Amino acid sequence: MAIAIKTERLSYPKLPITEIIPEYLNRSKNLGRNVTMKTFRALIGKFKS
Repeated sequence: MAIAIKTERLSYPKLPITEIIPEYLNRSKNLGRNVTMKTFRALIGKFKS
């Protein structure tokens, strides 16, 4: 079964989500959830319109 991925994001159109999520999942495993979430939130803040 194929899954369609919507590539246009209205809130954060320039956020490269398909690259970021796998990277941050790996970071979470290595660095821990709290540290990773803090850096993820900071990254998201840079992409706000």
